[in-house]
Amino acid sequence: MIGLGCVENPGYHSMGKNQIYYMHFLPGEKALGQVLLAGPFVSERPLTYGMWIKWARYLNVNGLEVLMFDYRGTGESSEEFESVCPDMWLEDLEEMAKWFTDKNKENHLIIHGLGIGGLLASIVFDKGIGDGLLMWSPTPSMNQMLYTTLRQRCASDLVLNPNGPRKTRKDYIKDIENEELIEVEGFQWSKRLWEQSFGYNYIEPKSSGKPWKSVELKKDAGPLYLNRLFAPPNPVGESRLFELDPNLDHIFQPNLDWIIGSLKKVRD
Repeated sequence: MIGLGCVENPGYHSMGKNQIYYMHFLPGEKALGQVLLAGPFVSERPLTYGMWIKWARYLNVNGLEVLMFDYRGTGESSEEFESVCPDMWLEDLEEMAKWFTDKNKENHLIIHGLGIGGLLASIVFDKGIGDGLLMWSPTPSMNQMLYTTLRQRCASDLVLNPNGPRKTRKDYIKDIENEELIEVEGFQWSKRLWEQSFGYNYIEPKSSGKPWKSVELKKDAGPLYLNRLFAPPNPVGESRLFELDPNLDHIFQPNLDWIIGSLKKVRD
């Protein structure tokens, strides 16, 4: 439910020949500060998106101006996924941070990333962008994340063609290195995506005096738990399912408190 006086404005921000889709959340009164949300990898987006929106609204009704967006090649933004790469997603985050802060230079900005969004946010924050940084389950290595996600392609092969020839992850990597596009969970992976991923590793923020926090989400985070696909098998009789729309106040409230407290420290 949208809070009294809160406004949600969808739109497109032009970036060269492309357009970046965004949702801009404005509180009913003067904002306590700004929060820019950087989402996870494209294959994690379908399950996490509902709770990501819920988190944006939670921040909004508690007095914060929020901006969330889709990287180029994902969601509602333009460009084909096979044509995009990590360098472009980093540019997207930097561009949206600039666009957001230019709208209200009086407010301080917290950058909050989930998964690869946390990884990208750590790099942007290290460049001096933003007044604070919050990360949920930041990806330690983008290449390792892609390598792990390739298991899903191998699992799909087993289900869709149980009697056919088998390819290993190493086989698929050779295909990518030979400039073949491979389909993983509905998206075409390119050689450029794979090669650039080696250069994206988590950077722990330097001691700049700006507040930052990293949180490793667990199973009680429901759809936001990014390791659900690769966790060890559950004990016999224990369900692997989670609610699609759980109450996550036990995660939202302490992180909201940290954001508001950090903005107060920055202002003071």
